[in-house]
Amino acid sequence: PYRLNIKGKDQAIKSRGVKETTVYYTLCHTSMTSIVVECGFMSNPQEVSLMYNSEDYRISISKGIAEGILKSL
Repeated sequence: PYRLNIKGKDQAIKSRGVKETTVYYTLCHTSMTSIVVECGFMSNPQEVSLMYNSEDYRISISKGIAEGILKSL
């Protein structure tokens, strides 16, 4: 598993780590590799603000996801 740490323009966003589970249908019942990426929580005003208002934050998340995919290959 690849752990991603995203940094916003002014602060680091807390990594909640990698969770392995059998709860998600997509992860357990497909013949292909699959992942679930959570980029924040709508119940967290700070994360919502970053997602909607910070292009740097969105780019950082996108690059981090791409990097994680490449490292897993």
